[in-house]
Amino acid sequence: MDAPKVAALPWSPELVEAFAPSAARNPFGALESPREILQGSYVFEVECGQQRALMAVRPIPIDAGGVRAEITGLVSSGPLFHAEAMDRAALLIAHQLDADILTMTTQLPRLVRACNRHGWTTTGAVVSKWLKPH
Repeated sequence: MDAPKVAALPWSPELVEAFAPSAARNPFGALESPREILQGSYVFEVECGQQRALMAVRPIPIDAGGVRAEITGLVSSGPLFHAEAMDRAALLIAHQLDADILTMTTQLPRLVRACNRHGWTTTGAVVSKWLKPH
C-alpha cells in the first residue's frame, strides 16, 4: 500500500459543508451542528493511491498532561477510503499534533470493527434519550 500523503488545508465554508455527511453520522450530530462538531479542529486532505479523504482532527489537552487527537470528521472524496489507509493517515496527523492518544466517535459499527482490526480499542458507547420533542 502506498504511504499516505497528508496536507493541511485552511478552513472555508465549503470545507465545513463537505463534512456535513460525517457530522450527520457523528453520535452528537443530532445535538451539535457541523460547525460545533468541527470547532477547534484542523482539516487535512489525505491521499493514499487513488483513495482521497478529508479528515478533521482536534487536539485536546489532557489534564494529566499530553494531548488527545480527536478525529471530528472523515469524508471520502474519491473511492472508499480503506481502514488501513485511514489509520495510517490518522497516525501521521496525530504525530504532527504531538498527540499521546487518538480517538474518534462514530455511529458506524463497520467503521468500529475496521478500527479494531487496526489496533483501536472500543472504550464505551454514547447513549442518549430525548426529553422533549425534537
